[in-house]
Amino acid sequence: MFEVRFDNIANNETVYTRLVILSGSVLEGGGEDGYLTVESLEPSARLHPIEDAAWQTWEVNAGYFKILLPLVLGQNEVRVRFRSSSSGRDEAEVTLRLTYERDMRVPPLQLCMLAASDSPLYSTTSNSTDDGGSNNKMESLKRKMLGNSSRRKYELPHDEAGPRALVDAPPGHAREKLRRGGLDEIKRRLCLQVYLWQAFHAEEMRRHGLDRRAFQLEDTTIAPAQRPLSLLADVHLLRSKHTLAEFLDKDNAQQQKNAKNGGAMHVFAGEAIREAVETGTAPFHRDSPLAVLILDTRWDYEASLLRGHAAVGAATRDDFSYGVMGSHFLWSAPSNLNEVTFAFTNEAKTETQFVVNDLNECPTAWQTLNIGSGAMLHEVGHALDNPHWPDGIMARGYVEFNRAFCTREPPRAPASKGTKPITPNNDAGKNHLHRCQAVRAFHHPCFRIPADLEQWGPHAASTSITPGLTGQGPTLSNESGIASIEISVGETHKTHIEYVGRAVATRSNGGGTASPKKLQISPYYLSQLLHFDVMDPRSPTVSLNVVGANLRQEKLSDYRDQGFAQLVHVTEKTDDPRPIYKGAAAGNQDGGSLRQTQIFPSKLQPSIFAMIGIDIYVGAALDAFTFHFHNWSTNARSTVHVGPPQNDKVPNCQFAIREAADSIARLELRCGAWIDAVNIIMTSGAQSGWYGNVEGGSQKVLEAPQGQEIVGLFCSAGQWCDSIGILIR
Repeated sequence: MFEVRFDNIANNETVYTRLVILSGSVLEGGGEDGYLTVESLEPSARLHPIEDAAWQTWEVNAGYFKILLPLVLGQNEVRVRFRSSSSGRDEAEVTLRLTYERDMRVPPLQLCMLAASDSPLYSTTSNSTDDGGSNNKMESLKRKMLGNSSRRKYELPHDEAGPRALVDAPPGHAREKLRRGGLDEIKRRLCLQVYLWQAFHAEEMRRHGLDRRAFQLEDTTIAPAQRPLSLLADVHLLRSKHTLAEFLDKDNAQQQKNAKNGGAMHVFAGEAIREAVETGTAPFHRDSPLAVLILDTRWDYEASLLRGHAAVGAATRDDFSYGVMGSHFLWSAPSNLNEVTFAFTNEAKTETQFVVNDLNECPTAWQTLNIGSGAMLHEVGHALDNPHWPDGIMARGYVEFNRAFCTREPPRAPASKGTKPITPNNDAGKNHLHRCQAVRAFHHPCFRIPADLEQWGPHAASTSITPGLTGQGPTLSNESGIASIEISVGETHKTHIEYVGRAVATRSNGGGTASPKKLQISPYYLSQLLHFDVMDPRSPTVSLNVVGANLRQEKLSDYRDQGFAQLVHVTEKTDDPRPIYKGAAAGNQDGGSLRQTQIFPSKLQPSIFAMIGIDIYVGAALDAFTFHFHNWSTNARSTVHVGPPQNDKVPNCQFAIREAADSIARLELRCGAWIDAVNIIMTSGAQSGWYGNVEGGSQKVLEAPQGQEIVGLFCSAGQWCDSIGILIR
């Protein structure tokens, strides 16, 4: 007796993404081939008749299936029927009820298309006649961005096969569909890929036991009955100030050997994003990362060069985070759900006279789709705060991206020789989220689900991680909490410590261990974790990357060298015999050639010396400090200088200290590769105010651990202060 079973979802479950991957089996004996039909039983939630049809069909291979189910907000009910290939009859059916919830306060991943200032796009008109008004909306947007230059005419280039489409495509049906559909067809394909990314993330996070969470999209809340799934998401059209000639310049091509500016397309995208914000053309926000598709990518067969392309992504807490990718793979992408299985199994050969075989890894259409869509997701992964991980999507695991959505591979797939069936046991060998990526996603504001906002409150993005150094190892604190500690041995990621719990139990983690606001990593604990003595000088270098629950990060490049308060040899006369240590530092301690360690006279002999003023010198960054002291025994004044000499330069700030026993309580800094700006806070509460580039770097606070005090500073410097650290006692 046949029975349709779902192995990754339960009836009446609540999900948080528009598109859901349903996997399961229809098993009897050895496992039948066949197909499933999926019918919506909610009249208001009928799948769009043009794109997804009232009925969907999905393959069953050796008894296993995967369904891509689009949902509407609220209740969804579908009937799934299995028809056997051998009998030709419906053999089983099941009804599934799901609820789709979404919190609109969660910042979305925003989608963009970038075109050159004189792109052929601006002289063409889409022939698409999709209902729902999407074409009119896109044409209106084009007119708005064209301005007075819309009178200029450009013809789409021809090749020996005839007129080209807006993006690269081989001659035949693939090109004609893109040429006729124009910008709407490109948007359809981009949006559908991003919904596939979203569904993939939700399934992977479920497998990690972290709820069905994924980044949200900037999409409409109306039902697919009014607009097809692949047109629900908003896509912003960005017009670069750079010309098509600049886009296609070989020295701006990432894959050109010795290119003068191989990252140009990422730079061009950033310029267009910021200009769109400044002019009010697009409502981008720094909490929302962006995925940018470059429309004017071109494969140059004669030069064997992919022009107008870069696969680059980056995240920052204080600017826009975005990933960019060329459009050269879109010819192989589906434009509706019914085409997904075909697209990921299409063995049509890549015609290199017209389209690129990217890095010689894309000899067929399905491999082009894997590498193209997967690589773009990889770059968006960087924008979502991920480095390269040892395995998974952030390590080119997307060569098997098709396995997330299909239960078979093409017969001539090189590695698998046509694996069938693909099941949850073999679909994620390469194509998955590394655990560290999943942990970061758990804390990322774009991956929040309704329960998170109830339990965690708003995302506290501004608080940095503050390292406090003691003789027992580094103490790490962050007001938002610590999310994870990523541990590397030498240059290789080895393991991590994670905190993914909440104060209140949830379905997925039963409460877990909530992110601590402060913790210490002792050498004993780290040695037990790594199975060698981390303090042995003969052992490899161990580095810690500490990730806050707000995704702020702090790196200790050498645990043995930088993780402990180092004793400072004191040669001056002192009234206090307690030892002085080097504590926490900020900035780049390896920068510059100048090294200084300065103890304040007022801390060595407080009965004689008092700090009476601080001069702060700044330019584009923090240049130096001069501390002024009064000697009560001689009535003389003295100074201590920290940083490169300033000669006769007038200080930008002359901060007078009015209380005799006042001293530095903490330093608030803006820093990255150097110290950008500083605000000095005294024990009396008085502040110098911010001086320097207050928009540079990220914010960090240096203060003594509880029960200790700041007694001086140390620094590394060249032309300005590359790093500042505190001396503690």
